[in-house]
Amino acid sequence: MKLKYVAKLQSGEAITADVIREVGDYPVFGGNGLRGYTANYTNDGDFILIGRQGALCGNINYAAGKFWASEHAVVAYLRKPTNILWFGELLRAMNLNQYSQAAAQPGLSVDRIKNLFVPCPNYQEQNEIELHIQSETAAINTLISKYQKQIDLMQEYRTSLISQAVTGKIDVREWQPKKKGETS
Repeated sequence: MKLKYVAKLQSGEAITADVIREVGDYPVFGGNGLRGYTANYTNDGDFILIGRQGALCGNINYAAGKFWASEHAVVAYLRKPTNILWFGELLRAMNLNQYSQAAAQPGLSVDRIKNLFVPCPNYQEQNEIELHIQSETAAINTLISKYQKQIDLMQEYRTSLISQAVTGKIDVREWQPKKKGETS
């Protein structure tokens, strides 16, 4: 079915840079994520935000609670019981950036993307897809964490080795780099 029958898509509201602060009551989301904080909000709930302008237009973010959606984001208001993670990841997989209109600064037209056709499985199947996504991303995140720890340890070892060489705790005067093809 057409995307517009799954969700109402609406650009966020204009906000000036002088009212956006580093700290505040409510986050301000632009097309590329968090921009700062403000004293007011435009939305309350769980929503998908689509980047509307710039090189990263078409990117997908999630926002929850009370927040301000700027004019650089398109807010997806789900029309019927729809799994938000399933729908957000469907939009991500659609690579919406490919529908941007070429100009000095790329931009997405809400009218153009709302008429795109999307598969729409029933709610139970959407929930099953969400569980699969969460399971697979958890496994990937575990691997990322494992390898990040290894990278951190190697960087710590490198720093220690350099420190020991610079301070003279190890003697590197006779050290020679390995020749091409040498194994030991």
